[in-house]
Amino acid sequence: MQNNNPPLKLDFNERSDGSPEWVKQKLAQNSELPLWLYPDRSVLEKSIARFNNLSTEQVLATNGADEAIQLILLACKFGYLNIDQVLLPTPTFSMYEKGLQQWQLNFTIIKPYVDFCINQQQITDDFQQMPRSLLILVRPNNPTGEQVSSEFLQQLLTFAEINNSLIVIDEAYSDFAGDNCTSLLRNSKQVILLRTFSKAYGLAGIRTGYILAAETIIGILAGIAMPFNVSTLSLTLAGSCFEKTAQQDLSRYVDKIKQNREVLQNLLQQLTINISDSQGNFIFFTLKNKRYQLFVNYCQQQNIQIRTFNDPLLKNSIRLTIPFNIDRLEKLFRLVFKPDLICLDMDGTLIDVSQSYDAAIKATVNYFSNEDVSQADIEQLRASGGFNNDWVLSQQLLQQSGMEVTLANVTEKFQQFYLGTTETGGLIENEKILVSQQTLEQLQNTTLAIVTGRPGAEAKMGCDRLELNCEVISIDDVAIGKPDAESILKARNITRTENCWMVGDNVDDMQAAVNAQALAIGINSSGSLEYEKILYEAGATLVINDINDVEILL
Repeated sequence: MQNNNPPLKLDFNERSDGSPEWVKQKLAQNSELPLWLYPDRSVLEKSIARFNNLSTEQVLATNGADEAIQLILLACKFGYLNIDQVLLPTPTFSMYEKGLQQWQLNFTIIKPYVDFCINQQQITDDFQQMPRSLLILVRPNNPTGEQVSSEFLQQLLTFAEINNSLIVIDEAYSDFAGDNCTSLLRNSKQVILLRTFSKAYGLAGIRTGYILAAETIIGILAGIAMPFNVSTLSLTLAGSCFEKTAQQDLSRYVDKIKQNREVLQNLLQQLTINISDSQGNFIFFTLKNKRYQLFVNYCQQQNIQIRTFNDPLLKNSIRLTIPFNIDRLEKLFRLVFKPDLICLDMDGTLIDVSQSYDAAIKATVNYFSNEDVSQADIEQLRASGGFNNDWVLSQQLLQQSGMEVTLANVTEKFQQFYLGTTETGGLIENEKILVSQQTLEQLQNTTLAIVTGRPGAEAKMGCDRLELNCEVISIDDVAIGKPDAESILKARNITRTENCWMVGDNVDDMQAAVNAQALAIGINSSGSLEYEKILYEAGATLVINDINDVEILL
């Protein structure tokens, strides 16, 4: 399916609106930097120290947070920090566990509660009982956004000081939270803080972060670090972050993201999505299988990049960076989780017509050509698109057999087979209802419309059998049938709705949805992987095997 939407990158928690204006100005002003000289990080470290009211000896500039993590783990590996064991509460930033495994350190994973909140009781117990240990906490946590209290941290520091242990607090997202842990550092030598310019400052590309810790710890880590670990240009831009213009921009940006975070969290709660209370520049939530697949697929169709997880602990979980403009996200959430209108195809979706309409196609072709057509012949032609009208489909099958019959004659004979005559009953009597009463009741919590290729009278017959009272858009009500968007747009206009799903079992239904900018749900009752692929290629956001599966999407 063709996607013309601009990309929206919400998977790595970067500043999604691009580089701040002051950065562009600084780049222009620093075109004559002495790039022939090796970089000197001391100027930046002095600025960081002054900003945090610390001594320069308590600061180490690093090549992003990744180098900071690596330096700490290396210091543990080679005994420089006198650490025997690392405690890692999960879920957490994946680089920590990868690093621990890479350097073959002794570590203990502390699993979370069922709601993904870190297990504070288990952390307290383990940290208290394990001397010379290093506890790693991300605050606000990544990926959940959880913000553990300063009181909890103070309690842990008491154990750290007794047991000669250390606490690493990763504050990559602290600008978006209510506080940071600088005050803990001023009162304790057992704390190591990690910060970055990648998130709130919008400078992920310069790969610059820093470590704040006691002088002895910084001395150890600086001794391990490469002497010229951060480039001159990166050091210059990072240093500019503490100037008035950059701080004003930071304040405006952070305030906006906090506002957007509250709006999105409230919206998802209204839509009955169980969402974590995030204090970062992202939101985190978990969905059941089919809803998860629907959401992920639709984001992909709309060119919105989101963070999903391979970790079994985080199965069906999603993390989204909060952008500066949330209009697309609000529309996305409302459409996927609570559509205003659900348009339903009738034949093959709500009613089994294999022994009525399909049988009428076969009888009509045989009447004029004396040849038999198979169900596979019918399905193959439908899958090619443009044959939602069974009269037209019958005429095309006749043409393929070398017979030229007018559409009027095909229609007349088809209707005789389908509706019957005064002497004989019609194939319509063979139709069976596919949708359960429970599903219908669930669907009717949303505004419904039947969008069908049936003539109006036959569409009414179908609705009567279904005992369904809703708007009906038949082939008689539009100038052009599916795959044109007219029928869906008309249903939306009549019902005065905006966010719309189209649920159907064929290519024309999916293409009509795409043309109407509706979300397309395909029904693949055959279970054929080939036909599932065809429906996806036609624009389906999700393919299910049965109309009754729609119930679990709502």
